[in-house]
Amino acid sequence: MRKGLILRSFFLIGICIYLSGLVLYSAMFLFTENQSPTFQIAKIFLAALHSMVMILPVYLAQSPRLILKIVGYVSLTTYFLYIFFLVGFFPYFGFVPELYTFGTANAADMSEVLEHYFKQIFGYRELLLLATGAVLIYLIPRNRLSGRALLVLLLLPLALFSTSVYKFGSPGASEAFGNETLVRRFGLTGFSYISITEWLNLEGGYLGTETAFPGKVAELVFPNREPAEPLVSLPQNISRVILIQIESFDPEAIEAKLSGIAVMPFVTDLRNKCINYTNFFTMKAAGGSSDTEFAVATGLVPSLRLPSLRHADFARVETVYDSLLSAGISSRFAHNNNAGFYGRNIAYNRLNVAKADFQNPNETIAEHIFAKKALAASLAGSEKSFHYFFNFQSHGPYQGYSDSTQEKYSIGLNPGIKTDYLATMSEVDQMVAALFSMQRAGFDKGENLFILTADHPSRVHSTNDTISPFRIPAMICHDSFLGTVSSDVFGTIDLHPTILEAFGLASGRKFLGSSMFQSSNNAVLLPQGRLIYKNSNGKVTSKACTEKCSPFVDYTDQHILLQP
Repeated sequence: MRKGLILRSFFLIGICIYLSGLVLYSAMFLFTENQSPTFQIAKIFLAALHSMVMILPVYLAQSPRLILKIVGYVSLTTYFLYIFFLVGFFPYFGFVPELYTFGTANAADMSEVLEHYFKQIFGYRELLLLATGAVLIYLIPRNRLSGRALLVLLLLPLALFSTSVYKFGSPGASEAFGNETLVRRFGLTGFSYISITEWLNLEGGYLGTETAFPGKVAELVFPNREPAEPLVSLPQNISRVILIQIESFDPEAIEAKLSGIAVMPFVTDLRNKCINYTNFFTMKAAGGSSDTEFAVATGLVPSLRLPSLRHADFARVETVYDSLLSAGISSRFAHNNNAGFYGRNIAYNRLNVAKADFQNPNETIAEHIFAKKALAASLAGSEKSFHYFFNFQSHGPYQGYSDSTQEKYSIGLNPGIKTDYLATMSEVDQMVAALFSMQRAGFDKGENLFILTADHPSRVHSTNDTISPFRIPAMICHDSFLGTVSSDVFGTIDLHPTILEAFGLASGRKFLGSSMFQSSNNAVLLPQGRLIYKNSNGKVTSKACTEKCSPFVDYTDQHILLQP
């Protein structure tokens, strides 16, 4: 009888812990085309064995000693809270945050983000984790583990750790593959060890030591690439560049229909006057949405270790705003969220070379009104200017649409996330149309360049491959471009040299990226250590990049302050 109870406790407690790991790793796994789905699913089941290390705090929670019991329960609670967070965070932001990004300096920004992404993605995984955690807490005092059961259950993750080390080296060596890969291979224990060790060993005022300029990203893949050729004839009389960055903007949304009605008719028609980039990719690291702004401002690959925009030392890097100001060109940034998400409001105050408009906490005006007020301020002067507006309405949970839009598309109760998203994008389309109309006179004269892009896709259209979660729309519009299509690979760091070239300021400068007005073999480096490029067959593909890519990330980290 006693033996049966031991086996029962061994099974029930073990299956609860394993199930928690299975939920976590299924949320973090990105399927690829080069392996069979069955083999990749098997990887998830194998990786979930890492979670079995949590049998140790279970054993402590069953101890008669109060202090050990408290340690055990606190450890389990922390574990479930953390993986609950990761199950939501990783699919939405695309990376696993280092533990030291949760410092008090980022607490307010993180709380603002959590409010939105938990509403958007709270689904069956989160519910399953809550149920699993509750069952485990119920079982712990009722099913005592023996020392033998503890040893057997601990051997499973230890065996997996040992094979991972044998195949991939130490956790520190594996870190070069990206921190989400480290979690998959070594589990949260290995990741936490590396993250805490790095945190304790951080020295000086910067994340990285000073390094030399590493060159262009494209040279990592195409060291002997042919000289670039003009994609279009670049206008010589550009006096204004207007960049509109759309939150959570999918390429599929442009031509989508809802209830048989076009969702974004204005943007669809606008493409006839633009260079339309079909392979344009975003980069998200520790700063989420603000990483796009960091890449535009600096032309650097965002850091995986701290939110780059908030922690950047702008005194050590020449931003696009610095370059424009030195040529007598004013800049204005506008975002109607006063909290600033990852401290962008703090960053622009430190930047001090671009005017920044953030909606006052007491203001309740609609975003399209705020957007028009900000653009009107840029258009009011006669001098050359760069205007950068980042919209917020289409941030999750994608329910920021009016009753009239609901009626227009015959939307019922609880329509689903994709319907909510497309309805919201319909109103974003109207806002883009209004902003374009405001500057139409200069556009028709050939004096204005109008750029439309995104911070990241929504993921409501994403497929299970390694590229789709980073592909976003990008359109550079001018009266003379006439619907040009470019399938060359570009990314957000390429906007930096492109904006400067539009004003005739790019000559002789060093850029990691390339001008989007040129056609060439280009590549995009994701902060997670992957390169996206076109292979010899013209297919867009990606590959892991470790040692050769480190100098590019290191080059960013030398500008990121530990305590801004």
